[in-house]
Amino acid sequence: MEKPLFRKWSRAMAIFRNIALMLAGLLILLLFVRYYQEGERSFEISDVDIHARIDAKGDMQVIEQDTYRFNGAFNGVSVQLDSSGSDGIGNFQAFEVTPGQEIPLSFEQSGEGTQIQYKVYDKINGETKVFKFTYEWKNVVQVYKDTAELYWKFFDRSNPSTLGTVRIHLELPGGVKQNEMLAFGHGPLAGRVDIVGDGAVEYRVSPLPAKQLLEARVLFPPSYVPDSTKISTTAMLDKIR
Repeated sequence: MEKPLFRKWSRAMAIFRNIALMLAGLLILLLFVRYYQEGERSFEISDVDIHARIDAKGDMQVIEQDTYRFNGAFNGVSVQLDSSGSDGIGNFQAFEVTPGQEIPLSFEQSGEGTQIQYKVYDKINGETKVFKFTYEWKNVVQVYKDTAELYWKFFDRSNPSTLGTVRIHLELPGGVKQNEMLAFGHGPLAGRVDIVGDGAVEYRVSPLPAKQLLEARVLFPPSYVPDSTKISTTAMLDKIR
């Protein structure tokens, strides 16, 4: 009497095992298809142009223009900004740049602490687009007894992808003379930093690899940021040099 029951149970187990294997195979296939479809989507940032201007308060206003090359469909782009070393980020705006006009784009802000993310919405389908972002970093200049210092990471090691060409044009407050400035750059050895005129410094690197930093360090007389509130009575010029 037990053998027929054993055969029925074995047959049921075999059917269950076959069904389980079929479901597992289907799940693997679905995961593969999903991965493959997501893998088809990609983008690269071929050019980054940043124009940054320091005012008398030590705030930095930024106009950033990025050229994206997309493969596949996207609903927008993300901009990650780090407010470390500042008193916060303000006045963020986003635009799509087309011949003859700049189209304002909607965005959502998220993030905690110093890591702020802006999700910028725009319909994209396998094309090249230029985006313009404007924002402000507040109170970024440290004033010492004998020098003012801008020491700023425009890109840090959290940068997830290689950037084709990065150009940063930095303007100090009006009146700063070329012979009153010192400029340094920290980043790839192939990068360049040049004082290009009174109160103007340019940084350039091509490419900027993923997870590499690009820092600007500029010294100038503290009298040009009279409204700064980030003040120390310590003399630092010789030590920084």
